Amino acid sequence: MNPQGYPQQGYPQQPGYGAPQPPPPKKGMSGCLLAALIVGGIGLVLCIVVGVFVWKATKAITAAAEEGLNAPGTAELRKAGCDAAVIMDLSKLSSLFDAGATSGSTAGIVVSCAVNAGHTAPTCDDLAKAYVKAVPTPGNNFVVQVTPQGGLATCKKVYSPKGTFLRDDR
Repeated sequence: MNPQGYPQQGYPQQPGYGAPQPPPPKKGMSGCLLAALIVGGIGLVLCIVVGVFVWKATKAITAAAEEGLNAPGTAELRKAGCDAAVIMDLSKLSSLFDAGATSGSTAGIVVSCAVNAGHTAPTCDDLAKAYVKAVPTPGNNFVVQVTPQGGLATCKKVYSPKGTFLRDDR
């Protein structure tokens, strides 16, 4: 070394002396970051797929419920004593769910009557007659159920397409 503390010309500089050393070159992406990006991408694709399925299912169920509130025979059921009447054809929902197999019945149509508290509930037999009169050829067996507000069904019976009582389904 020379007296000023600098290395002699032509010799490599030693650490701690002279100009600062450049930082070491950066390595590529770390394995953890790469794995996190892959998992995040797969998770995003799954969320999109599930979101689309839920949106389509919600749209189909909403359309079926709206159709059920305005189905032929609902006005006659309201005249017979139902505060709210819904007629659902379960075969229309079978593309999304196996709705017919869950109830254990052979009926493809559900005639549902809701009665507000304090009102007298009509019988299933009266509603079956009103339904068959309004819709002369339902095509399948149908279930009629009457449910008072906040309670359990007072009756749930299966009828033939002509309105003949087949069995109690409770």
